[in-house]
Amino acid sequence: VHAFEANPEMCAALRPRLSVPELSHVVLHEAAVGLEEGEADYVIALDSPGYSGLREREYDQPDMRTEVIRVRAPRLDTALAGLERCAFVKADLEGGEFDALRGGEALIARLRPAISFEFGARSYRAYGVDPGEVFDWFAARRYVLFDIVGNLLGVRERFIRSDAIPGLWDYLAVPAERGDWKRLARGMEEFVG
Repeated sequence: VHAFEANPEMCAALRPRLSVPELSHVVLHEAAVGLEEGEADYVIALDSPGYSGLREREYDQPDMRTEVIRVRAPRLDTALAGLERCAFVKADLEGGEFDALRGGEALIARLRPAISFEFGARSYRAYGVDPGEVFDWFAARRYVLFDIVGNLLGVRERFIRSDAIPGLWDYLAVPAERGDWKRLARGMEEFVG
């Protein structure tokens, strides 16, 4: 398991928890992954650190206090270049998910992991992301998209419209060759739908 956390205070809190033998397989990278290699400004949401990210986003509370720090910002392709297998990627980057995934394009093409990602207008707008572009990027790489409850989002407009559903911001991208996952998600769609 490779975990990335850019907030130094969060890393400091995680390190002792990860030092137990049962979690020796977890590697904590004190960095923010993105599209560009190098260093980047990182906006810490002081009142709600879970909303921190590479850009200031629209917060739930209007008077959110923030602090900007400099952090390491490797691409996933660089940070995990030596990885021989990867079954799953989870991206929760407060709007930076698409940049991080594009920064891991070679890794994704080579290892074909399933990808869970957050995607909501309140955060991705800060990155200038167009939802249709996200759908097209996954489609060009032969990934099938589902929402978190298993609804197939196989049509571009359906993915774009899904953003308007309150509380829905988690998605799953599955390599098209993984027919077993597609059947499961389609079954869930019929059950829920």
